[in-house]
Amino acid sequence: MNCRLLVLSAICLSALAGNSRAADSVFAPDAGPLDCVIHPSEIVDIGSPVSGIIETLPYTRSDRVAKGALLLQLHAGLEQADFSLADRRASTETSVKLRKAALSLAYKTRDRSLQLQRNSLVSGQEIDQLDTDIRVAELQLELEQNNRELARLNRVRALELLGRKSINSPIDGVVMEIFKAVGERIDDEPIMRIAQLDPLFIDVVVPVEQLSSIKLGMQATVSPRHNTSQHTATVQKIDKVMDAASGTFGVQLLLPNPAQQITAGVLCHLLFTADS
Repeated sequence: MNCRLLVLSAICLSALAGNSRAADSVFAPDAGPLDCVIHPSEIVDIGSPVSGIIETLPYTRSDRVAKGALLLQLHAGLEQADFSLADRRASTETSVKLRKAALSLAYKTRDRSLQLQRNSLVSGQEIDQLDTDIRVAELQLELEQNNRELARLNRVRALELLGRKSINSPIDGVVMEIFKAVGERIDDEPIMRIAQLDPLFIDVVVPVEQLSSIKLGMQATVSPRHNTSQHTATVQKIDKVMDAASGTFGVQLLLPNPAQQITAGVLCHLLFTADS
């Protein structure tokens, strides 16, 4: 994301201004804290695959949302009616039962006619006609079975169209912003923004001299600037491309936040653990 690049640039400038002596010395885990930023692990702008009028919008800013929770409902009167009709057609078996009954009667009629033919009471032409009637009845039954299968597929389609009118949360998180209100029409624009706060990501810019000392899985102590709390984060990504202008590289750490008590979007200090 572009915002991550801006964050890293801000950290880089801070590191060059306030921690220039760290870049001139050999790195040690206890050399001193580095500037960092705590931010959500994911930020999602929620949109809709279809246009429509917002009917319900149960969440407001800062509300927690669970993955799969209904975020908003668009007006879906027509789609609901289409689904009810398709569902009724797909569940109706009358036409198939009718064709099966007609085919069963045709079989019985031919069997009786074959017995009569042995006594020369029915002509061969009449038997041929009965065989044709049976074939027609078989095709009619097959046609009705195909129509019923098409009705089932149409029900699936109608259910999919109805489902597009309901927007569910793709993540566990909190509502950052809401851009629309009940009664407004939506098209291609986002409706709300959700941030995932468990886990959190820590971005820190480190002098290139320390590259060999930073390893995946390494732990660090993170202290938000606005309070004295301390938390343990784990290195999960190390940039493969250095920034030649500043002589730094980016490192991303993972910080569990199951209770969502750690605030995101704040500056922090980070100190790599010596025994990690």
